[in-house]
Amino acid sequence: MSSVWAEQLRIASVTIPMRQCAGCREKAPRADLVRLVQDGKETVRVDAAKVLPGRGVNLHHGCLDRALRTRAIVRGLRLQSGISPEQILDWPDQIPAS
Repeated sequence: MSSVWAEQLRIASVTIPMRQCAGCREKAPRADLVRLVQDGKETVRVDAAKVLPGRGVNLHHGCLDRALRTRAIVRGLRLQSGISPEQILDWPDQIPAS
């Protein structure tokens, strides 16, 4: 009987990974955010699968303008210079709005 209880406890304690949006600073489930990574140059790429190596910045789909205005992406990725929306590859057409 104790093994059934232990299994139920293990299933009940599953946690959802939470991340903070760099634009609005609100916490949200990882699945609801878009991850941006630096691709080695001064361009930033959308990591749709959320598996690319390196520093990443998480954003809600609608928070890109605010993150660019406050330079949150530049700080989060530790870039030397600012970025423009044209330097973000694969945004926003490949990511569905949530």
